[in-house]
Amino acid sequence: MPANSIDSEILRQIIQAGDAEALVKSAEPFARALVSGGLKSSQLRNIFGEARKIQAKWRPDSESYRNDLILLKPKLAYQAARFRTRQSDPLTPLTSVLSDAIDLAVQDRAKERDRFQNFMNLFEAVVAYHKASGGDEEGR
Repeated sequence: MPANSIDSEILRQIIQAGDAEALVKSAEPFARALVSGGLKSSQLRNIFGEARKIQAKWRPDSESYRNDLILLKPKLAYQAARFRTRQSDPLTPLTSVLSDAIDLAVQDRAKERDRFQNFMNLFEAVVAYHKASGGDEEGR
């Protein structure tokens, strides 16, 4: 597994099985790699804020949350392209992992709610470990 990613089988364990141990073991080195790659806290928080909005409107009797989660993927791609330069690509590793996690979360409608919570747990852990690893705003 590259240092700036989470192995697809481990990601499957985290999202589909809710494996908290795998989540913690994977999120910390992944977040450190994101810090090393130049990902800023504001970039991470912007995407996390979008995921939180989806979480806030999640209702079992509505399809809009599911559509919003799926539509988060192009938003991720846009953000990654927006911040990509010749010297740096800070968002692509994050957007790649999150896009794969979204795919895993929506594979089985009967289990979507639990899998979305596992997705949010992973995202929260990455945010926390990013901060703990020194991830901060430019110039601070």
